[in-house]
Amino acid sequence: MSEISEQNQHWKRLLPFLTAFICGLIACLGLPFWNIWPATLLGFAGFYTLLDRIETTRQGFLYGFCFGFGYFLLGLYWIGNALFINWDEYWWAYPFALLGLPLFLSCFWGLAIAITARYSAQKTLHRFVLSIISLSLIEWVRGWAFTGFPWNLPGYIWNAQLELAQLSHVTGIHLLSLATIFWGLGTGYFILSFKRGQKRQAFGLLLIILASFSASFLYGHNRLSETNQTNADAKHKTLIVQPNIGQDIKWRSDLMLDHIGNLLSLSRYKPEEHGDLGKTEELYIIWPETAMSDIYFNHEAIRTAISNTLKSWPVNKVTLFTGMLHRDEQNGAYYNALYQVDKSGTVIDRYDKSHLVPFGEYIPYLPPDFIEPLVGIVGFRPGKEPKNLTTQDTALIPLICYEVIFPNIGRELFNLSKAKNKITLTVTNDAWYGDAAGPYQHHAMARFRAIESGTPVLRSANTGISGAFNSYGQNLGNIDYGIRGNLLIDTPKSLSKTTSYTRLGNLLFFTTLSIFALLFIVLKKGRH
Repeated sequence: MSEISEQNQHWKRLLPFLTAFICGLIACLGLPFWNIWPATLLGFAGFYTLLDRIETTRQGFLYGFCFGFGYFLLGLYWIGNALFINWDEYWWAYPFALLGLPLFLSCFWGLAIAITARYSAQKTLHRFVLSIISLSLIEWVRGWAFTGFPWNLPGYIWNAQLELAQLSHVTGIHLLSLATIFWGLGTGYFILSFKRGQKRQAFGLLLIILASFSASFLYGHNRLSETNQTNADAKHKTLIVQPNIGQDIKWRSDLMLDHIGNLLSLSRYKPEEHGDLGKTEELYIIWPETAMSDIYFNHEAIRTAISNTLKSWPVNKVTLFTGMLHRDEQNGAYYNALYQVDKSGTVIDRYDKSHLVPFGEYIPYLPPDFIEPLVGIVGFRPGKEPKNLTTQDTALIPLICYEVIFPNIGRELFNLSKAKNKITLTVTNDAWYGDAAGPYQHHAMARFRAIESGTPVLRSANTGISGAFNSYGQNLGNIDYGIRGNLLIDTPKSLSKTTSYTRLGNLLFFTTLSIFALLFIVLKKGRH
């Protein structure tokens, strides 16, 4: 009997940690591609019922870690899919790919809850306030610490609820995440207060939650009701190309001419498909990240074929934007580049990716060529300085793959130009991860860059989800995962006025944090 009793005690001790983990799993379901936003609020609410009675700093870290591990494990499971490309060689690394990043990111949430437990008392209002501050602040830190990884911030659950997503137009994604955390944890605090008989406090908080949620929704609804999805340049069109080339065959030399032929075929004007272009004066054609390497692009026959494809369009000006694996002839360095090519096939400008993927495109804190002798992999070099590409009176904000997840990069590039019209141009290759949550999450983050900056987003993926958003984040058309095709649209325009987020950055986020911090100090002194 004593042995059974000990086992029961053991499971009783583990149950809160398992509950925290399950709450994290539930909270993740609000993100793409599930998009069940009430689940995120429910997950955070359930976790707060645990957080409320945490006694020690160590316990706080473990509870927060388990909650974060559930959230990040389900949200990032797809990263391990990249190893399926060369499974026979890298099968042993799958557990590290599956668990490594979620375990690391969970430490951030563990730290946030440890701080909350250390500096607040159980079952108090000031613990609730501090939990909002610590989690919101640690999510901002996660966006830049150790080169940064602001993937799956809580605010992204509003991807499928555009009314709520509009708040990022004013505040940016970090304040929207703070609001999401407040609504979720606040629901948990309401439930506990009601159970304790603190009905006045409970309903006061519920009123604040409902009022802030409703105000945010009504603001977004009103903003969207005033939009015009057809706000586009009738004389300007964009052709977005998705070649859908499997990652396992993408760089096979015996298939490269076929791959290039597919790109050219998808980019050629076909009257039966594209119809009468009417008064169209200018056309953008967008190919995905590393559509080819410059070895092939510089071949005379291929360059001529590209030029002939561009000239096939009965349009005065045609510009190709294509991802390129670029090798600098002077220093031998490799760059993940975006070429701007005119109708004659001449490269008129180039952008080199500045924020590279750690452990994917380079090894942090080591020279780019350090690992080549060891594992035969050449690291990329980052671009030397931020820059925009331009066509006539339009500035194109280039974001290659990973860069689109960083709000600050797009904001910095936006503020470089005084052009009246601006467009965000992003190219990627999500073929590594299969038809899993990752490509849908990546696509959703591009939507938020459109809302934050007030600029339309044009997106071409090798495969993934290619398409376009207008300046309000409304979808203008998609090419779904695994589909080979193209999408011809009227090129949308940017907003005439600069957004609050573009002007102020995270100022409103830190102002709100400061208000919460002041409230925490007042409540703690009063022992509430």
